[in-house]
Amino acid sequence: MMRSKVVWVVVGLSLLVGWLSNAAISLVTADLGRHLVNGRMFWESGVIPNSNLFSYTYPEMPFINHHWLTGVVFYGVFWLGGFEALSWLFILVNAAAFGLLFNLIRKSTDIWWVAAVALGYMPLIISRSEIRPEVFSYLLISVFIVGLYQYYHQRLAAKWLWGLVLLELLWVNLHIYFIIGIGLIGLFLVAFLLAGVTKQRQWSEIWLSVKSLGLVLAGAALVTLVNPNGLSNAIRPFQIYGNYGYRVLEEQSVHFLQQVFPVPVLSYFYLGLVVLVASWIWVGWRVYRRRQILPWPELLLTVVFVVFGWIMLRNFSLFGLVGMTVVGLNLASLSSKNWSKERLWGIRGGLLIGVSMIVLMLNSTFWQSRPAGGVGLEPGVDASAKFFRQNKLTGPIFNNYDIGGYLIYYLYPQERVFVDNRPEVYPASFFQQTYIPMQENDQKWQKIDAQYRFNTIFFYRLDLTPWAQHFLVERVKDPVWAPVFVDGRTIILVRRNEQNQSIIEQFELPAEIFKPR
Repeated sequence: MMRSKVVWVVVGLSLLVGWLSNAAISLVTADLGRHLVNGRMFWESGVIPNSNLFSYTYPEMPFINHHWLTGVVFYGVFWLGGFEALSWLFILVNAAAFGLLFNLIRKSTDIWWVAAVALGYMPLIISRSEIRPEVFSYLLISVFIVGLYQYYHQRLAAKWLWGLVLLELLWVNLHIYFIIGIGLIGLFLVAFLLAGVTKQRQWSEIWLSVKSLGLVLAGAALVTLVNPNGLSNAIRPFQIYGNYGYRVLEEQSVHFLQQVFPVPVLSYFYLGLVVLVASWIWVGWRVYRRRQILPWPELLLTVVFVVFGWIMLRNFSLFGLVGMTVVGLNLASLSSKNWSKERLWGIRGGLLIGVSMIVLMLNSTFWQSRPAGGVGLEPGVDASAKFFRQNKLTGPIFNNYDIGGYLIYYLYPQERVFVDNRPEVYPASFFQQTYIPMQENDQKWQKIDAQYRFNTIFFYRLDLTPWAQHFLVERVKDPVWAPVFVDGRTIILVRRNEQNQSIIEQFELPAEIFKPR
């Protein structure tokens, strides 16, 4: 009976995390549309694009599609069940990633203690609600940590580690975080060496483990070459930021966010750090007073993933998953055997309620700003694309960075984009000398407009960059352009010319609706 209750807790919490991680799919600012087009191209013709063919500005720019297999998976699932099926895939993969790690730590101590820990880290874990290739990295990181941890504690035979090599072969084609898999194998190899140096284990045993992990590490590194781009993709994690000319919010550090753009989830990152440090104080006391051994894998995981979280907002979910795991393992000696059943249930209940209250009240803005829940496509999100197609509008389109993937999904190959949200496939100078200045400076805009002769402006109007807001205000006032569509997310303007005359006569929006109230 007790085992059944534990299973229900593990499954229930995992599904809760999967569901809370999910949101109704809003394609306007998402990468998903582009991934689906990539996948469709592969399913229909076996093509894996190697240049920036979605854009008319730099179509020959080399593109290393390091997540090509994710596009194939996404489109296959989409073909079977549409956007609803993609939502359920996202929910289940997130649930599995969490469930694997939660099941690992619940074995170390009372399941209700680790349930409280999981609740504390939940805002971080669910902070990434967009369907992206990285969801497969979350799952694979969980598998690697569980497998390597079990091997370190002699609960898994070395032969099973070769399964990680096969998973690495899959991972290198799914997402650029495949490099973390190799890093985790190396991390546990170092943990074995430290166990030998500190005389926690015999060197004869250590060398056998190091030899096994070394071979697995070499195999995992070798299979990263098995991808459509070979060595170029294998070393891509070390090069991808070398050509970034555009600052992306999710790739900023905690320090930058705190100083410039304090996102609500930051509060939970600091809470996670405090809990993590507190758990290490408990471990330090235990090691000093009880002469217990220092848990090297947990310590190395802490260092690595705290750094990951600190340097980039997009890593908060990973920090949450691994932070929860380390804290749960650090509580391994927290015993409840000496407490009466009544007192124990009172403590458990108080802890769970207390943690839940902290999570809900620490930063209410976090919960209020969460995307709307739901399965499948967000209602009305395709309205602007339908307007464009039904009224046979044409390009060249000038669009902003955020909406690129949306336009690729709905309009490619009939129309191509000016830019999309992949900074690495456009020269850094393009953003710094063209894209941003042409929105800030009207003379620059006139010069670029003369070069491309834009026929349509298709914009994500909630773009909060100062240059985008300035640009939209200027274009709405510009007699050359007529606004013909606007909704809660997008705006479309067309050039006043003979080609667009009938559209303007039928749909032009009055200037009054754009005046501030």
